[in-house]
Amino acid sequence: MVEHLHNWRQALREFRRVARNVVLTTPSIYGMPVLEVLAALRLVNVAHIRDHKHYLRRHEIEAEGYRHQYFLFGLNQVAVYEEPVAETVSGNGAEVATPS
Repeated sequence: MVEHLHNWRQALREFRRVARNVVLTTPSIYGMPVLEVLAALRLVNVAHIRDHKHYLRRHEIEAEGYRHQYFLFGLNQVAVYEEPVAETVSGNGAEVATPS
């Protein structure tokens, strides 16, 4: 759904802010011509495809702190954010959580 947003970068940041783990899928730039042909043939919803504002690129996803991977022959992509897990350090009888 982020491909439908003008402010996709803000959305990715907000997902990270409010959720510990985020998994989202979006069409890749390589999938754009395929989707446009399918829409022209009326095999997918034309309005839905025309509503795409931005096809995210790998470097844009990674720049927002998400891991990236292509799937379905590179036509789609998954972005994953996992909140870093704090390690517990013992010392002098007290436990202190430290970021990893």
